[in-house]
Amino acid sequence: MPTRRPTKRTAARQKDWTGYPDVEVTAFEHLPAYSSKLKDRAEWCTEHAAEIADALYAKYEDAGADVLSLDVFDTVLLRNDIPEAERYAAMSELALAYLHEDGFDKDRRLSADDLLLARANGMVFAYRTAPKSGEAREGNIDTVYLYMISALGLEEGADACLRRAEIDYEVSVMKPNPAIARLMEMVREYGGRIILLSDMYLPGNMIETLVEQIFEIAPPFDLVFSSADSGHSKRGGSAFAHVEASLDLNGETVFHIGDSLQSDVRNPRDHGWQSMCFPLSQEEQYQRSTRLNRFVTKMRKSGLDVSRWAKA
Repeated sequence: MPTRRPTKRTAARQKDWTGYPDVEVTAFEHLPAYSSKLKDRAEWCTEHAAEIADALYAKYEDAGADVLSLDVFDTVLLRNDIPEAERYAAMSELALAYLHEDGFDKDRRLSADDLLLARANGMVFAYRTAPKSGEAREGNIDTVYLYMISALGLEEGADACLRRAEIDYEVSVMKPNPAIARLMEMVREYGGRIILLSDMYLPGNMIETLVEQIFEIAPPFDLVFSSADSGHSKRGGSAFAHVEASLDLNGETVFHIGDSLQSDVRNPRDHGWQSMCFPLSQEEQYQRSTRLNRFVTKMRKSGLDVSRWAKA
């Protein structure tokens, strides 16, 4: 079914981008072109980088924080409107090309769809078999690659092609958030510490590589915490105590910014952190959902039902 656009009535009830009036994101409301119908946050963050960074820094300073914690994907790094499932398909095509290039599929028996389905099943396997931490299980892409190699009958070492395709594709479709980059510079200039905190199947070293390649410089952060490494996640709630213990800090001194209402705002607040939402606009969510529906329909017509696992 086609995804419905937010109606005027719905939009009137909603006081911020997320549609949750109990979450304060008013630091943006006085800024030029702020709107729940914003089509491209990357363009908006570029055009108004200084104003956005100043507004965020004022919130950080008012909170009395000395540690800035940032979500990575859709906060530090901005995605386009391609949904996750479609990204997996594109990664599979690129990975297949790298496997051919490096001699891992000499008889050309594999297709991009084979890699896509192996990845989807590998993701399910990685998350279901991971140790439980808090209320969630957190997968690791290395487990996914091992699953794919086994399922596809590839030789040892093929995971390097899969990993290279992952990095190269993600670098090609994401943009740095210039407003957040400016905020990091301001926090660093005044002596604050900066961490990146991500619920992601990519380990910290891969996330660090992505950030550095997309920014084309080494951004001024101190550490990357990924749920793939520790098993501790924001959504499960255990990441915050893990960060505090790792850095020997008091959570009240941390100010966290991210795009998820639950994982980046409510959960850190429940654990004594201060937080603020930097959400996707309703229009961006609509565009991703629309593309996902088109992708699922396209795959179904080709004989593949991806609706069980495909996400926006």
